[in-house]
Amino acid sequence: MNADNRAYEAAITANPVLAKSVAARETGKTLVHLLVPRVSDGSAVSRLQKQLQENGYDPQSVEKVSAAPKVFELRYFRASDQDEASRLAELVRRWNYGEVQVKLIKGYESRSRLKQLEIWFPDGEKSALARLIDQMDEPADEVRKQAIQALWNGYRASSEAISQVLNLYHPERIKTLTPNGMYNGLHFLSNTNPRVWTSSLEKDAREAIAATEQRKPGPRTMEQAKKLRELLDGLNLSREK
Repeated sequence: MNADNRAYEAAITANPVLAKSVAARETGKTLVHLLVPRVSDGSAVSRLQKQLQENGYDPQSVEKVSAAPKVFELRYFRASDQDEASRLAELVRRWNYGEVQVKLIKGYESRSRLKQLEIWFPDGEKSALARLIDQMDEPADEVRKQAIQALWNGYRASSEAISQVLNLYHPERIKTLTPNGMYNGLHFLSNTNPRVWTSSLEKDAREAIAATEQRKPGPRTMEQAKKLRELLDGLNLSREK
């Protein structure tokens, strides 16, 4: 080992953050830094870290910040990383974290050699709707029932609620659903107001039914999938001009 190699080894040994950055560069993984409000739900942060790892990203440091945006922000620092930032933002939306704004932070093009992104958690972390949808799959019966009742009472005529519940059935997310969560989502969808459905939502719903059937759930869940298909068949949106 020459002097340069020894200096390199000493540097990364003394600096774990640098070591992770070097390792990510060598493997081609995108570094993702998480920035969260000082008062935040650690479970949401841990869940996002796990989802990033499972999808080929390298989650880095978690930094507490005193000022946070109103919605999730995904920041990138080189114009060449725009497509990567947009892809990750779409994943975060599908993982049901709500709205995600993608922002280019200029002035770092010549200073950043690594492909790295930042995800900024908003104040409150999630909208009330997103929290209710998450709670449909809670282990605690009482929490789950209250969330289902709130969705039933307030969101059956909401296209946004339909969209966010459908996100649970994307391939990246459905494998994390419990049998209760899978049933509850379909039960909500099959009882929504047909007038607020769109062609895009119908397409997503049919894909959700197919994804559900591939999981081979129990008869109660299959019955809800059947009811949802009947609702969709009555929309005639696929024939809209």
